[in-house]
Amino acid sequence: MDFSEKMLMRCRSQFPHLTLVRNDGLTLPFRDQAFDAVLLFAVLTCIPSDDDQRVLLAEVKRVLRPEGILYISDLLINTDVRNLERYERDADQFGVYGVFELPEGVIVRHHREEWIEPLTRAFTRLAFEHFTVTTMNGNPSAAFQYLGRVSPE
Repeated sequence: MDFSEKMLMRCRSQFPHLTLVRNDGLTLPFRDQAFDAVLLFAVLTCIPSDDDQRVLLAEVKRVLRPEGILYISDLLINTDVRNLERYERDADQFGVYGVFELPEGVIVRHHREEWIEPLTRAFTRLAFEHFTVTTMNGNPSAAFQYLGRVSPE
């Protein structure tokens, strides 16, 4: 599932057997408790708003079965000069440190680890690891992997 038709077209060309869904990324068009696992790869980076991220995680919990697994792989705040300048430049405009606009006009977010804890409160954390990725623009970035399970009500 993706909100970008171009990304879905790219995926279809490589994996024509998959069922792909275009979606706004905030409401999931699936029934309650439909899945054993949900994987979010660089999804939160594309959702700069705290409230919208909370909405998405509530939807993820809704579509996961009891004891369902949530895996998140996303970007953390970086400490290099280029990123620190972007964070400072755009902090007032977007109201969240780590949200910035790319030269292409796309608004993205790098996350403080302290934000992931309350965001994933509805899940029991099983693992959290730091690592480094290479972004689509070819730059290294601090990242994290989170593994959680739907918490019992």
